[in-house]
Amino acid sequence: FTGLKTAAYLYQSDSEAAKIVIGKRRETLEGMGITTVGEETFVGTDTDVRAQLTKLKQANPDVLVTMPLPGMMSTIYLQLDEVGHEGPVFMAPDVSDATMEQAGKAMQCFVYVTAWNGQSTDGNNPHFLDYWQQHGEKRSATVFEAAGYASLWSMAHAFKAAGSTDKKA
Repeated sequence: FTGLKTAAYLYQSDSEAAKIVIGKRRETLEGMGITTVGEETFVGTDTDVRAQLTKLKQANPDVLVTMPLPGMMSTIYLQLDEVGHEGPVFMAPDVSDATMEQAGKAMQCFVYVTAWNGQSTDGNNPHFLDYWQQHGEKRSATVFEAAGYASLWSMAHAFKAAGSTDKKA
């Protein structure tokens, strides 16, 4: 995203995490001189956010910054397409395979960040992916499974290095 001058924000107001993330994103963009031209919210039980999306579209931001939780991602991204939003969207993190299957075509020109990448060959990721393929559910792993695996892997190695699981060891 280069040349941005304005941004609008859409986030899930019944999630403290979403409020914190969108607040930090807004703070960062405003710190870079990007002006806020709109802000709308929704709750996780909403099924129609077209009114909010239409208001944000009418504000004509250079970028729309969104923060829905996983259960609302497809709804938001499909309805963005329905109201004719054509600009770039900075999405919520860690888009699932299900969201991609449901709304992938509507998500052209969307950017999202992730704390984990299933295509990475760095570190212990290949081992995790092999383990997931053999023992996990019949779907792609998510950042949450990868983080859980990494935590347990680290703990197991710490116990091995200590020679004990006794916290006093």
